Amino acid sequence: MLHLLKQLARSQRGFSTLSMALIGLMFSTLLVIPFLANVQTHLISAQKNSSPCSAATGIEYAIWVLNYGDPTITDPLTVDDPSLTVDSTICSETVAVTITKAYPEGYTEPVYANVPPKSVSMSKTVTPDSVNPGGVDTTFTYTISTENLGQVLWHMERMSDLLPLYLSYVPGSSSGMTTDDPVITTNGNQEYIYWDFSPVEKFTPGEIRTQTFQASGTLYQGTHFNEASGLFNSGVRCRGTGPVAPITITNGPTPPAPPAATARSIEISKTVTPQFALANSETVFTYTVTVDNTGTETLNVKRIYDITPAFLTYQLGTTTGDITDNPSINKSNDNEELRWTIPSEDKAIDPGETWVFSFQTKGALPEGIYYNIAWLALDEDPPKCVPTGDEAPIEFSGHFDISVTYGGETINVRIARNLAQSTLNIGSWQVE
Repeated sequence: MLHLLKQLARSQRGFSTLSMALIGLMFSTLLVIPFLANVQTHLISAQKNSSPCSAATGIEYAIWVLNYGDPTITDPLTVDDPSLTVDSTICSETVAVTITKAYPEGYTEPVYANVPPKSVSMSKTVTPDSVNPGGVDTTFTYTISTENLGQVLWHMERMSDLLPLYLSYVPGSSSGMTTDDPVITTNGNQEYIYWDFSPVEKFTPGEIRTQTFQASGTLYQGTHFNEASGLFNSGVRCRGTGPVAPITITNGPTPPAPPAATARSIEISKTVTPQFALANSETVFTYTVTVDNTGTETLNVKRIYDITPAFLTYQLGTTTGDITDNPSINKSNDNEELRWTIPSEDKAIDPGETWVFSFQTKGALPEGIYYNIAWLALDEDPPKCVPTGDEAPIEFSGHFDISVTYGGETINVRIARNLAQSTLNIGSWQVE
């Protein structure tokens, strides 16, 4: 339905303002919370009183321009010149419609470094991804893909992989970035393998590179995941796949009880509030980091890292929860890298234990969706990092004020652009 309405809007500029509002109400989150009171009442009232010869026609055209664009309009709506005037035809009469982009009072345009909101992504696939009947020795082929999503060069020093229980690396099976066999460490019936690259492997912007290898063994009934990660840029950046590349074993033997191996698994995740903010307006954000030991072995966490979006700054004294110390802060371009070093007496996280802590940042960003990434380093040799991936997105949304006067009537409308769903949401509707 949304697609059909959008198609109608593209082909018909007289698209109903009420329909546009209902699209926002049905399919996306209204971002301009202070303006939500009696929104629907205003819209219905305005629609009842509107006709082809009313100021509402001009509002409809302005909304069409903002949502679908007009090739004849090139004004960028900057802080120095935030208003744009477009001509709308109302009953054969040309009427000026004013569109103004909302900027906070005293706002100045910042100079942004070339720091993309997302940087490096890692993913993993496996073939075959199922075995039926199970209980037979099988060779699986894994492929790790690493993509530079940003605009700067990245260097990878190490690629690591935690194999499912009871699978073993097949010697001589590596291909892609390197044909060397990895270093293998074993814990019970689980192998942790890693390749150290010397010289480092370079990833240019937009480049995708793969590493393929094989592992073999007999898996038990159920679904078995795999997890890979990489250390980048002198070991201060960690990216990973999370649990991926599932293998499903059907009609296989049941796992031994008690487990014949100790499962080592730890997860880190991230959330943020609020998730939406007015573009270019200084806002305080609360990030919450959760660390879960989902395995059956006590692990030691050495450090927890966090890279905030560009131009957001950590607020001293705001770390609360299971960690309360301020982090050390390293400035990287316009990003802050926060680093919490865990005291030796507090490093251990037991099976089933969860750590939760929060901290605050503050800043203003232009329109866009900005991600955050965190990771933890285990106190082990060789070092192991566990990342979140790009999480906790914040959407800085542009707000626009539209005004038109016709036939003794003035209508003022405030709308917000929802970037995630590519829609415009009406926040307020005032008729004078």
